[in-house]
Amino acid sequence: MKKVIQQFSKKHILVLGDVMLDEFLIGDVSRINPEAPVPVLHVKSRIFKPGGAANVASNVVSLGAKCTLIGRVGKDNAATILKKSLDVRDINHKLVIDDVLTIRKTRSIAQNQHLLRVDFENNTPMSAEQTKKALANIKKIKNVDLIIISDYNKGFITKELMSEIKKLNIPIIADIKPQNKELFSNVHLITPNLKEAQKLSGISGTSQEIVEQIGKKLVTELNTNVIITRSKDGISLFEKNSAQHHIPTNAVEVYDVTGAGDTVIGAIGLSIASNASLTQSAIIANHAAGVVVGKVGTATTTQKELISQFNQENKKIKAVSELKEIVSDLKLKNKKIVFTNGCFDILHTGHIKLLREAKKQGNVLIVGLNTDDSVKKFKGPKRPHNNQFDRSEIIATLEFVDYVTLFDQDTPSELIKALRPDIHVKGGDYDPQDYDAMPEAKIVHDYKGKIHIVPLKDNKSTTNLIEKIKK
Repeated sequence: MKKVIQQFSKKHILVLGDVMLDEFLIGDVSRINPEAPVPVLHVKSRIFKPGGAANVASNVVSLGAKCTLIGRVGKDNAATILKKSLDVRDINHKLVIDDVLTIRKTRSIAQNQHLLRVDFENNTPMSAEQTKKALANIKKIKNVDLIIISDYNKGFITKELMSEIKKLNIPIIADIKPQNKELFSNVHLITPNLKEAQKLSGISGTSQEIVEQIGKKLVTELNTNVIITRSKDGISLFEKNSAQHHIPTNAVEVYDVTGAGDTVIGAIGLSIASNASLTQSAIIANHAAGVVVGKVGTATTTQKELISQFNQENKKIKAVSELKEIVSDLKLKNKKIVFTNGCFDILHTGHIKLLREAKKQGNVLIVGLNTDDSVKKFKGPKRPHNNQFDRSEIIATLEFVDYVTLFDQDTPSELIKALRPDIHVKGGDYDPQDYDAMPEAKIVHDYKGKIHIVPLKDNKSTTNLIEKIKK
């Protein structure tokens, strides 16, 4: 992943969409207004930041890439402030001047809590003349690796604009609004949040099964790959080849979700432009979002912060030789070691329940992950759908997993011999006394370890999920 992130500096991203000026009035609240039962904000600072498509551009530049931004503004002071804010951030911009208000969103914040947001805007669609100006600016830009469209349904994105952009033969990814759904068919990727995806698909509900129905429907209807951002539930990826993946959130503590979607699409766009797979791109974006939601206001992340996240996480992924030393040290400290294993090809709720239950059995949870070669031996040549490196990264994002290691054998017997965990957790209906079905059980019993069986619930399995997708 770090190699992908380091490629960001070589990329040029064109960002199109509804630009905004985000204003923050930051202060303290210590009394209630005597004129009405509302808090009085004593403003101590006033901050302006690029918002909307301009925040996407800010994220792209913050991650080390070159960016050109095209949108529209009015003939007002907000436009002047926005342009200065873009210049300070080294964002190249070609903004169309129109007879509209520059969109401004003013947020009042006290003690890191939002009190109120006030919006200044009108959503008049761009005229044909202004659309031509925008297209002329777009066609002058050279050496663009990818186009990001940030649509807030404020009038900049029109049918005519999208029709011409699609002819440029440059990969397009888009953060779209349901009202403009038909404009985004056949783009490379769309990235709605769950609420928007529900409206786009006409399907309501938040369960994993419902999200899978939504994703599959949008892929089919729009002929595009789909990433659905799900706040605390992470990111769900649905590809045109029917593969799907659910990636848990990487946020440790959420302070403010302002602009998190802009961070996601900026990181995904740069990852795709750097030849990452969609799964890798989603993982990188998930980490980027985890950084910015821990900040207050319209935030961005940097290459250094993002690489630091992966450095921290990669500490979880260990070779067996290194892990043996770690386990020995942990046992000297009287830590109870728990081990479980599996392919974890397409992560689903059954896996999450198993791993959570496993962690409850002790202090440190180690997950043994089948290599790609070992998966093919017993799952067939078409498996796994996600390679061992992506699977390792995803499992490592889970807060209740402490270490991940790969093994190449048919069973985890050799790995268990090497690590001698206190408790071996297995999911299913295994009999710990049936050594033919569960050969590693004899090894655990021989060194007087314990075995904990977690029954599978709701018929959840990767195989069943794949069959369901095929239908």
